[in-house]
Amino acid sequence: MESAHQLGKPELVARLRARIEAEGPIPFSTFMREALYAPNLGYYSSAPPLGARGDFYTAVSIGPLFGRFLAWQLTETWQRLGTPSPFTLIEQGAHRGQLLADLLTEIRQSSPDLLPHLQTLIIEPDPVRRTLQTATLNTIGAQPAFVSHPSDLPDNLCGCFLANELPDSFPVNRARFSGGHWRELRVGWSTTTEQFTEEEAALPPDLADLLTREAPPSIEGFTIELCPEIESWFPTLLSRFSAGHLLLFDYALTREERQCPSRAPGTLRTYHHHRTGQNPLIRIGEQDITYHVHGTRLEEIGRAFGWTAVTLEQHRAFAGMIASFLPEGEERVLSLTPADRRTLQTLVHPAFLGRAFSALSFRKAWPETAERPSVERFAR
Repeated sequence: MESAHQLGKPELVARLRARIEAEGPIPFSTFMREALYAPNLGYYSSAPPLGARGDFYTAVSIGPLFGRFLAWQLTETWQRLGTPSPFTLIEQGAHRGQLLADLLTEIRQSSPDLLPHLQTLIIEPDPVRRTLQTATLNTIGAQPAFVSHPSDLPDNLCGCFLANELPDSFPVNRARFSGGHWRELRVGWSTTTEQFTEEEAALPPDLADLLTREAPPSIEGFTIELCPEIESWFPTLLSRFSAGHLLLFDYALTREERQCPSRAPGTLRTYHHHRTGQNPLIRIGEQDITYHVHGTRLEEIGRAFGWTAVTLEQHRAFAGMIASFLPEGEERVLSLTPADRRTLQTLVHPAFLGRAFSALSFRKAWPETAERPSVERFAR
């Protein structure tokens, strides 16, 4: 039995327990949303530190080189689209705002011609994170503008959208093939053991529709994550652009990879003090909960809205940018500072982040005479 301390933040545990006792077992998406985003209590509501002092590393936390490369890619996109004005840069999932700070710092140094045309927006509903993002960007003299949701964005945007490890934090529902039928996995509460439990329930129609499209294998115990939020979030975002480039960096799988029998346990996992776990029902509000994004589905939605979609491993994406932005190859790489070379190795090497993450690139209204973005250069 888990101790009260191991269950997580007492107020959040009590809140979830009361809801379950009043309503019965709740969808896992409801549980995950509360665990990650409950105001003042959820894991992300306090914008926890990243890197060595946090629970996991990101491409941003290991140094500014990630932001520098994206600044060069942003400038290239602006040029290939014909130097439009205004040109809007949007980030969602900005955490404390460090990626934008790194990116804007590099643009000021290497692309001053872009600055008068550049508008910057952050999609962020949480007031705590907005305060932290504002403080970070104020250190470089930037004044961020905010919207709460993609639906708040203006129409006919021309520009870039960036997100680093965003969709993998969207709340998901879970389904399992059990006793010859697909069942929803919900979260209950045991008064005997005083802990949260995994409960099976009938699959509601909306999840059944998503599952039918995915057609995962009918293997006893096979578990899969379903994300209804993607079905509304991504179309809304895409529809706001008349031309541009969207870049998502995240854990992602194709439909075939999601359906592989080796994925029978599902992809849901937790991070706490740099340790990976598979029990989301403990340390509530104190550990990250994540899953592998459905890359094929994002591509399908993108193409349905008139975007060209390309997914490639992160190391290939950076190889393309290195070839374009460090054209002298090894000599230019060696001219980087030792810290930047270590960062580059972490970003690119398959044993680190290079193969664990994917780059999902979407572009719209790209001129026929323009080369594709450097980030796609070595896509298979």
